[in-house]
Amino acid sequence: MRLVPALIGLTLFDCFTGVSSASASPGQDVSIVVNGAELFPDSRAYIQTESGLTYVPLRSLSEAFGTEVEWSQSTKTATVRKGATLIDLTVGSTLAHIDGREAVLESSAEQENGRVMVPVRFIAEALGIAIAWNADTHTVTLGDTPAPASVFAPGEGNDVQNILNQAFVTQSNGWVYYQNVGDESKLYRMKEDGSESVKISDDPAAQIQVTGGWVYYRLLTQGERTDAGEVYRIRPDGSERTKLSKEKAGQVYVTGDWIYYNVTAGFGSGPLFKMKLDGSGKQELSQKDEDVMDFVPYQGHIYYKRSIGGLYSIDLNGRNRKTYTKEFVHELRAANGFIYYHKDANQLLKMSVQTGEESVAVDNVPLSRYYVGPDYLVLEKALSFLNRKVYLTDLQGGGEKLRIDNTLVQLNVIGDWIYFMTYETKSSETHRYADIVFSLGRVKKDGSQREIITSKTSNPFPNERL
Repeated sequence: MRLVPALIGLTLFDCFTGVSSASASPGQDVSIVVNGAELFPDSRAYIQTESGLTYVPLRSLSEAFGTEVEWSQSTKTATVRKGATLIDLTVGSTLAHIDGREAVLESSAEQENGRVMVPVRFIAEALGIAIAWNADTHTVTLGDTPAPASVFAPGEGNDVQNILNQAFVTQSNGWVYYQNVGDESKLYRMKEDGSESVKISDDPAAQIQVTGGWVYYRLLTQGERTDAGEVYRIRPDGSERTKLSKEKAGQVYVTGDWIYYNVTAGFGSGPLFKMKLDGSGKQELSQKDEDVMDFVPYQGHIYYKRSIGGLYSIDLNGRNRKTYTKEFVHELRAANGFIYYHKDANQLLKMSVQTGEESVAVDNVPLSRYYVGPDYLVLEKALSFLNRKVYLTDLQGGGEKLRIDNTLVQLNVIGDWIYFMTYETKSSETHRYADIVFSLGRVKKDGSQREIITSKTSNPFPNERL
């Protein structure tokens, strides 16, 4: 029999295996990382409940590593070839052959959702592919490139400070998920090197967080849509789009087994809730008629401000309420054991979460948006409405280094990258008035590798043409 390339052979292979095998039941979903980037197979990998083994779709795995596959309909056997190595597996049988020698599988190949699923460790070791397993994240890593280290805390899909800065971008398993301003703010992903841009959904998305095999987000106001603020989740391949809340949420945090969000009843404030990751088990955490504006879950508590002023906290179940100040505070952040905010636009304050003591972090700086790192600040200095530049400084605001010199719309920080949304005006070749260019870009914290990921040019007076 003739071997055919995986791309063709596996398509036929998956179509012809219409037999229903006696397979064990699939359990926990699993992520697959191949050579440093997550793979999104057309049938999800899983941990088989009975054996505890990780199963992956043979088609997707074969395509990723350039193997060849042949399918025998009469014997329900797949023959896999990579270089000089030949493997035979039969659906429903624990007996396999590697280069003609018998090998016994702990659990047989099986069928699930029309795809042939195989124990990943058996295939990887037979083909000489390096394999590693992360039990905490349920991730299989295949190939010589290790899985990218997570830049967020376990169970979180973004940094809490980025969420306070609208979380227009996040990162997971070698991919960057982002709000594509060049395509009506729709949800996209690309590899960390900027290649392979893929649209996930037509939804205009913000508060983007990726964890547990799902992308969570809040809908943005866009055009004539009336569903802005609704909370959704979707698989990274664009499947299983699910509405979790029809209420208009302001901020959304995915933390552990819960989603925390506030409902924007008026002036960007409203009651505070939590719900399970599938949208069930909704619970109100705020007191009756209490309006919550900015809030941040941090170290077992939720710190928040209200439209009438003040800084408060409750535990993650809505109990043990504390009041720290009744003055107006702005631009909440949480890092390094402190809650950061400002009361005066020229002074950044911080409050210890252990003692509640307030002190000055940065003085005499006309700041607006900012991000607090372990030993640095990324801050926007608002010298005037149109003169707003972003600097990297130490934690006291000293040693400033210019990083973004366009007018800032928003900023996020992930790993070594500062991501930014900016706008600028440019002379128009077709209109009487200047064009406005909105851009999404990034620059390394050391100032290198500045690049624009996507942009959109529009004119506020489209009918005023030259």
